[in-house]
Amino acid sequence: MLKRLFHVGQPDVMRLLQQKDLPGLVQALEDESPDVVRKAAEAITSLHRQGNEAERQQAAATAPALIGAYTRVCGGGGWAFQNTVRAAGYALIEALGEIRAAGARELLMWVVSYDAYDIVDRGVAMRALARVSGTAMGPWFVSLLDDPARAQPAAFALLALGEEGLPFLREYLLSPDRLAASRPRGDAGNALVKAVAAGGVHAAAAEAILAEVDAAEHEAERQRAEEHEALAVLRQAEEREALAKRRQREELAAKLAGRLGNSRWVVDGGTIRPGPQRAQYEAALERCRRLGFPVREYEESESDEVSRFWAEVEFEGELFIIDGQRGFRDVM
Repeated sequence: MLKRLFHVGQPDVMRLLQQKDLPGLVQALEDESPDVVRKAAEAITSLHRQGNEAERQQAAATAPALIGAYTRVCGGGGWAFQNTVRAAGYALIEALGEIRAAGARELLMWVVSYDAYDIVDRGVAMRALARVSGTAMGPWFVSLLDDPARAQPAAFALLALGEEGLPFLREYLLSPDRLAASRPRGDAGNALVKAVAAGGVHAAAAEAILAEVDAAEHEAERQRAEEHEALAVLRQAEEREALAKRRQREELAAKLAGRLGNSRWVVDGGTIRPGPQRAQYEAALERCRRLGFPVREYEESESDEVSRFWAEVEFEGELFIIDGQRGFRDVM
């Protein structure tokens, strides 16, 4: 008795659905009970999905009522924490997606962007947004595939576009930048794998894309291996060439050092160091001048008394350093 009294005045949504009473279902969307609102939204979805053309047009005309119900029941975002309200929100959004309510784009974008909603909420809204907007939103969904908070719902939103959405997933997975960087497939790949596992009319197309991505990734990996090998060979050749030049320079420096006094003076890849005494350095420079080798001397002060001395000597077209090391400056 109390149960019957509790339900007095609530619309009989099941009866309205059976009678295809869309005006009655629109009125039910205004009910205070989120559960009744949910059932009414689900009934409108069912009538649009299963009805004839006239019935589908009538169901599509309920868009303003569905948007109004969402704003009234769920508009503050608090529905994310209340099960009955949350279920009503899902049903209303799915109904808007089913009837492709163009006027719902702003509302759906708000749900997708508002941080109070979680990944499940965004997934429901993104799938509806995909159905409402079609391929126009495809590039935007693709731009979210690298966003950890929105990649999964974006991938499944593209999947919800069916034949029109698959090319966007394919383009993302076959992106030259992604392949070159060997980035993981992420949620875009997972969506295609689940589409194949679920079967359905688009399973074969999803499987074909995955096979194409497999081949592209394999080819990209092969190219990276070839480039790595070629780079290694090039580096080895450069190292051999540098070593040969170093040895050639050291040999030429030893030849010059021998002319100056001692071929063993060569250190550090071609620097000539006559000895620790300043007089040995000066004697080597004097020998250079007598032999007619161009010499340029340098001095860098390290203190009031000590400087570093060196000279550049041109010999057989090459410049060599003669290191005078540190010593006392000449004080006038």
